[in-house]
Amino acid sequence: EYLDKGDLVRGYEKLSRADIYLGRVNRRQYYGFWSYAGDMMSAGVNTARMSNKYSHDRLHFPSYLSKMSRSKTARTLRKSIDLKLAIYLHTSTKRVDLDILPYVKHLVNNDPEMRMIITKELELEPEELGFLLDKKPDSKDVKAVFSAIEEELSKREIAKRSEVKVAEPVKEPEPVIEMKEEKKEELKKKPVEKKKNQASLFDF
Repeated sequence: EYLDKGDLVRGYEKLSRADIYLGRVNRRQYYGFWSYAGDMMSAGVNTARMSNKYSHDRLHFPSYLSKMSRSKTARTLRKSIDLKLAIYLHTSTKRVDLDILPYVKHLVNNDPEMRMIITKELELEPEELGFLLDKKPDSKDVKAVFSAIEEELSKREIAKRSEVKVAEPVKEPEPVIEMKEEKKEELKKKPVEKKKNQASLFDF
């Protein structure tokens, strides 16, 4: 970092010259000027320093970028929850993020019953519920919610199966009609009547 004003002026002049070369690259589509721009931005700025006045501070990676990289997971989870709430409430994600999400977080943190209802209705993942609770996905509170939901679903399935079994009619075996021995003998004794042939014209 240059502290002398003359060094700063000369350094910015080199940078402006590099910008001119880059503009010519864009206008003329001649990429040979890139080498001149690179020389001005590197060696040109270095040769602009004439005095010994400069700071010895270390250069660090931009803190803003490091913060954004650390908060990437949280921002992704927030967007996912906003989208699910927006679909469920038929509104925009911007309105959800500004007006609705803070109240949802308050309900989830203070009302265990609403916590289960919101998790079921929105079909939240453990990571999303952990974000609302400000806890890790494998924490006790998050696991307790999902285990309770699984138990409730299993009970409902068992109840449905039992209802289906009760509703199905039980087929009773058809009664076998037994004929008495007397009737059987009467049927055997009855002569079988022969069918008469159809009358012809000669019979009249």
